[in-house]
Amino acid sequence: MLTVIRESAAAAVATAERENDISAVLAGATDGAERALARTRACCRCFATRGVVDSGGAGLVRLLEGALHYLRGDAPAPLRRVPAVPGPISAGIALGETGMATRRST
Repeated sequence: MLTVIRESAAAAVATAERENDISAVLAGATDGAERALARTRACCRCFATRGVVDSGGAGLVRLLEGALHYLRGDAPAPLRRVPAVPGPISAGIALGETGMATRRST
């Protein structure tokens, strides 16, 4: 993840030195992150053998992509949030209490 962040930042700086446009800078950062992420398979033998990439780096790429889409005005409409549970959960259930009395040994 640190390599993806570092290379994304370097790409952002290089773009900012050429262009005075936040959208271009964010696009440069995103491109730099994507290139670095693609190389993570070669950096770590266990990634290469399993055909995966660094998950933290992938998350950073998705974050940058989302910010870029938002900045350009082509972000999807916000999702309507639906509660994961139908209603409030009592504190006892949330803490794992069973409601059964426990017997103390004396």
